[in-house]
Amino acid sequence: MYQDAKEELKRLEDALLEEELLEEALAEEEFLEDEELSQEPEASLEETRRITQLPKGFYNTDHTDVELEEYAQQVQEDTRGLTGLTVTAILLAAGIVGILIWWVLRYGGMLG
Repeated sequence: MYQDAKEELKRLEDALLEEELLEEALAEEEFLEDEELSQEPEASLEETRRITQLPKGFYNTDHTDVELEEYAQQVQEDTRGLTGLTVTAILLAAGIVGILIWWVLRYGGMLG
């Protein structure tokens, strides 16, 4: 029994040492990755400097700007599709109110 306990303790000690070595290896890998990341901002900064030194002849040629008054008129004219939706909403609301009235009359004891 004494020999089994020693063997078990040795096995546990080896497992713990192995786990510690694994954790140290992972920590070293993370340290190397962090070191690589700390060098990246300088490269990005250099690229940004290169971009900001463009010639002054560049300007925005975007044709998506819309006159506000024209846009407002288009929105006001484009309300024809809402009439069908409005009629549907009114009919649904009337149906719900009708069912509620029927329930009150039926279960309120007023209808036989």
